[in-house]
Amino acid sequence: MDDKKPIKKRRSKRLQNQQDEDKQASTSKKLKFSDQSYDPDSSSDDSICFRMEKKMGLKKQKPKKLVRSQRQIISQTVNDDDSKDLPPKKRENHTSPRKSLPKKRGKAPHPQPELPSKFKGFIEEVEGTEVRLIIQKRLLPADLNEKRSRFSIPFSLVRTEFLRDDEKSVLQRSEGKIKVKMIAIDPSREPIQIVLRKWEKERVGSSYNLNETWMQVVNENGLKEGDLVQLWSFRKPTGRLHFILVRLTED
Repeated sequence: MDDKKPIKKRRSKRLQNQQDEDKQASTSKKLKFSDQSYDPDSSSDDSICFRMEKKMGLKKQKPKKLVRSQRQIISQTVNDDDSKDLPPKKRENHTSPRKSLPKKRGKAPHPQPELPSKFKGFIEEVEGTEVRLIIQKRLLPADLNEKRSRFSIPFSLVRTEFLRDDEKSVLQRSEGKIKVKMIAIDPSREPIQIVLRKWEKERVGSSYNLNETWMQVVNENGLKEGDLVQLWSFRKPTGRLHFILVRLTED
């Protein structure tokens, strides 16, 4: 029994010594870890922190990006602060001096054609009134066509109104026509009776036509293509309509 007691004491001492050694080792590790984590000059701070964050399950937060509106507000406040210290800018006048442009002169109006004196004398003799120029035009191939036998007076070329209301209403009818006496080229000749009609066409346009005896006027006066002619109107004291056909001579 006396021999067994020292064996137990030896075992207990060994266990105590081993426990003391374990405590010392654990304390030295803690001190070493604490020294490394709080050393500002240590180059391994980043790696230690990263390991600590990894163990604790933390992620490194990235700096938040500013929203566009926040950036605009910040830049505006900075610019406002800077602009307070700067002197006000003078506005530059980029407008060039106005140049005086020459005034455009309008074209002189064409003189109103006059009726030849020989026809004026004839109208005075018969006491004619309401002398008006209806149209001035060059004769076209259509005006000299024997089958058609008509002198065209397009509405677009009529210079002045020469018909009365009752005469217009007659021409509005489907077969409406007005018989008119015409003095052609030479007032000394006998007037020729001709027929005035209204012709309406969508493609060509509306016009008045002198026909039936028109080719007689052409043949007796030797009219040809390209001749410049005028058609005048006047009225006798009775109010009846008359025409005068004038051929103009060109220099």
